[in-house]
Amino acid sequence: MCEDNDLGFEKFTDYDLEETLMLGDIIISFDTAKRQAKELKHPLYIETYHLLIHGLLHLLGYDHIKENEKKEMFSEHKKIMQEFLKNTEDSKYANSSWLMKDSF
Repeated sequence: MCEDNDLGFEKFTDYDLEETLMLGDIIISFDTAKRQAKELKHPLYIETYHLLIHGLLHLLGYDHIKENEKKEMFSEHKKIMQEFLKNTEDSKYANSSWLMKDSF
């Protein structure tokens, strides 16, 4: 596993939809995203989507320390990527095994 390349703060636990919802911040290193996209041979915007979704899932309380947590987080990540990329020429990236291997 590689270390996280995005930072998510504040675990998502309880909220009131009537109020403004602030989950935390997601910071993505452009240099790291660029390097990883090159290493994994996919477009930079795919890597950026991946890191954004990864950070958002952390803000929503998901984690990938334990294997069962990793599988749950990966499953949610894949669903979101599929939705982002459905009906596009890059939809193949939503089902790629690279999501599970090096990115968590």
